[in-house]
Amino acid sequence: MKTSCMCLALFTLLLAHEARAADHQVTARSSNTFSPASLTIDVGDTVTFVNGGGIHNVVSDPGAVTQFRCANGCDSDGGNGDPSGASWSATVAFDTAGTVGYSCELHGAPGSGMFGTITVVGAPPPSFSLSTDDQYLWMVPPASNEDQQGFLRLMNNENVAADVSVWGLDAAGERSAGTISLTLAANESRQFNSQDIEAGNVDKGLSGSFGDGSGDWSV
Repeated sequence: MKTSCMCLALFTLLLAHEARAADHQVTARSSNTFSPASLTIDVGDTVTFVNGGGIHNVVSDPGAVTQFRCANGCDSDGGNGDPSGASWSATVAFDTAGTVGYSCELHGAPGSGMFGTITVVGAPPPSFSLSTDDQYLWMVPPASNEDQQGFLRLMNNENVAADVSVWGLDAAGERSAGTISLTLAANESRQFNSQDIEAGNVDKGLSGSFGDGSGDWSV
């Protein structure tokens, strides 16, 4: 006679407020300068360049980790990056860490005249800790186990939404082929079973899956 056991792995995530992408503004001025001429931002932030007077554009230096040529929109997005005296604005996303120099084609060149520098730094991942008040069972039985049913519950105790990604190690010490991801609303709790974890379940808000593994999962 088969016995049945429900195994629950409970994670209480005390998530710090996640850094949200910020937008910064740089103004091309009639004095043939950019303001601010030097800017430090995080990976994932955007910069909106605006024309505050004069005929200008903004062009990234050759070899910069982020490339753009913008004025009335950006060339790469179907806009027109030619110098213009209109009250234009153009927004550029900076998704790679590094230093990005830029200049106005009419009044500057890389590192001289009307130029600027944007330093893009890697944003640290959101920090989290596990509550010591809860009991943890790290081993989640696989979906193929007919005698045990495993569950994973994720809880967000913060007052802001949080993006969560989870991966696992199987009994052989191999990392899961995939990762499950989801967004937890403020103070939300969600529960998933072994089948959800291994095969995915979009109806429960999961993106991705672990795939098959050998034996129990450590998550």
